[in-house]
Amino acid sequence: MNNENSPRVDSLSEGFTTEFEVLASRLKELEVKRRKLEDEGMNGIPKEEDVSEAASISLEMLDIKEELKKLQN
Repeated sequence: MNNENSPRVDSLSEGFTTEFEVLASRLKELEVKRRKLEDEGMNGIPKEEDVSEAASISLEMLDIKEELKKLQN
């Protein structure tokens, strides 16, 4: 369970204690990253890899939002 790419493992080591806190923190990080990509794209023609990364971020954000809803119920 010590997957280095796991946001849960990384965030837990930073002091978060619940899965909800971990997911909420990750969601916030992704929102900032996506906003930055969108801002950079407005300054000219966006690069294909930036568009792809933004789409990937959006999908991950949707997954996290679904998980957060499940945890609230």
